[in-house]
Amino acid sequence: MAKILSMFDFAQANEEIEKKSLLTGRTDQLINLVIDHKKFVFTKEEITFDFAPLLENGVIEISGDTVQLTEHNFLSYFAYRAFALKFNFELSEDIGALFQFLEAIRDHFDSGKNTGITRFLRGVDAISLFLHHQHYTQKVTSLFESFDNVGKARIFLYTEALGRFLPHHQFAPADLLSLLKELYAFHKYDEPGVANFNVFRLREGLRQLAQIRPEKAQELEVFLLENFDGISEDITINIWTGLIQKDRLFLSKLRDYVQREVYQPAIIVVLATKGLFNQEEVLEILRLVGEIHNNSKKYRLQLPKLYCSILANSAVLDSQIRERCFASLNELIIDPDPDFAFAVMNELRFMEGYEIEKTALLKTLVEQEHFEQKLIPSISWIFFEFHESSLYFDFLNSLTAKFKYKIDEAIFEHTIQPLRNKGEVAFDQQLIAFLIHDSGELRWIGSRILSKLILHHGMVCFATNVLDLPPKSQFKLFTSVLSLINEAKSTLPLILPLLHSQNEAVREGLISRLELLSEDYGSQVTEALNDHWPKTTEEQQTIYDRIQYYMEVFFDRAKRKTQVKELNPLYIQAANFNNYMESYQKHFERTINEGVDKNSIMRQLATTVILAKGGGWQHAETGEVMQLSSVGTSMTLPRSYFVSPDNFEWDRMVERLENWKNFLPEWEATP
Repeated sequence: MAKILSMFDFAQANEEIEKKSLLTGRTDQLINLVIDHKKFVFTKEEITFDFAPLLENGVIEISGDTVQLTEHNFLSYFAYRAFALKFNFELSEDIGALFQFLEAIRDHFDSGKNTGITRFLRGVDAISLFLHHQHYTQKVTSLFESFDNVGKARIFLYTEALGRFLPHHQFAPADLLSLLKELYAFHKYDEPGVANFNVFRLREGLRQLAQIRPEKAQELEVFLLENFDGISEDITINIWTGLIQKDRLFLSKLRDYVQREVYQPAIIVVLATKGLFNQEEVLEILRLVGEIHNNSKKYRLQLPKLYCSILANSAVLDSQIRERCFASLNELIIDPDPDFAFAVMNELRFMEGYEIEKTALLKTLVEQEHFEQKLIPSISWIFFEFHESSLYFDFLNSLTAKFKYKIDEAIFEHTIQPLRNKGEVAFDQQLIAFLIHDSGELRWIGSRILSKLILHHGMVCFATNVLDLPPKSQFKLFTSVLSLINEAKSTLPLILPLLHSQNEAVREGLISRLELLSEDYGSQVTEALNDHWPKTTEEQQTIYDRIQYYMEVFFDRAKRKTQVKELNPLYIQAANFNNYMESYQKHFERTINEGVDKNSIMRQLATTVILAKGGGWQHAETGEVMQLSSVGTSMTLPRSYFVSPDNFEWDRMVERLENWKNFLPEWEATP
């Protein structure tokens, strides 16, 4: 028996069963094992019979010691027969009874191990529905009258099963088209931004129908072209795609259809089928497109699919063709209508390679006066696929030049960690270049990236050796890193290697900065030294003792001030002080709340956690899941924040954002 049948032959399958061949016997044993054990993945030891015939015919697949069922139609047919016998089920005109049978199969496996169940049930559903329609042909209207009574879940099941075996069904063309239109409409096939897997299955079935039974597809095409509405267009696209995959001569028929403007957008989608055409056919397609003069938005929005499919085609080796495609994409991406930019970027995201050309397109887009930051999330997804981090930072440079500090932080969300994972050293070198740049705008971008890497990805050190930097750059680096609003225990590990700098000014400058930092964070500084720069030399011990002494002296003086009663308002003007404290407490709480609500340092220190509706937290010790009612967190705020929250935020922001026009002027400028 063939390993995979292009169109399942029930007569051939029944012959195999009647012959009681070895494959039939082993498949029967396998299905009984599945039914008895209520699972679909086994170890080799659990299968006590010879499963070689099953492996040879593609009924099972093996990975190491694991044996798993495939989606082989022969296996699905056997499963249908076995369950029909188990549940004493017989096909009847009542499609509701068929659904009850399929639901009973699902109920049987409820208490079992469900790994692999989806693949198994898809095949059984498709076989069962086909056999029902084969024996009890019904009008589409009567089918949907039944659906009104059985609910949405069964329509989803029906759609999946119909699409899987669509080439086998014997509907009259008009009836099949009516059924497809009902299902397309039910599943909201044109809902934007939704991955509609049910409609995807129907589309896949239509392409298979056109390849396996082209004459049936062409009969359906006649009805579709009579009323070329939205659903008819979608169905036609998939039929034409299947027909051209079956026979390239269909390309000449598309040339005839292209004379009618109403068909042109659909034809572009068909011609954009990836990896289908050779270079000569691509040239013919480009000539065909060049003859079309259609400026409608609907038509032009399909062009990015075509150009990107050509660029992704490994058969296209002519550089002039690629240049022509990128030039056309450039014309589309700079269109003032943002829908064209979205259309181009959606295709760029899924096209491998061409990172330099993609970056050039995105920089061109940003330079346009009409560019809006709502495009930033789409841009971020394109860089998610990049391998060369320097191009990402090059783009950030252009973005910063235009928007200064007002940049949508979505540009960081999907990119920084994947890019860094693909090349930590190269990424960190680019990041450091931003962190030590004289431009406050670029330093701000670098600080936001570093802050997110620390907060969300636990970054504790640079992958590149910071001691290889010139001395002035080392000084700039620790100045920039320690200006971050992250807690000291998070930022210190990144710059502690600079305590080994060969330059005395760098070492002394950093130690002095650590002393000042201890005023805000106290023991966090010495703890970070112990954890990430353990004392192994006399010099290290000296530095540690110096910072410890500075910290003790500072807090001792602060403590002594509060012990002098004459300096303590609590004693000399208690009533006024209490009123002041009450007012100050309200003001302080309001400041904290405002800091959380707006995009401030408080907000940047917080992490957003998205929960599903009704979600909650799992208790670490008991494992109990408790629905979320309130949430609290704690963080170490620097001492200076409590002294003056407004001044603290202002000072930190100025330190991070000001341009270093004359940073350490007595030092020689570094390249």
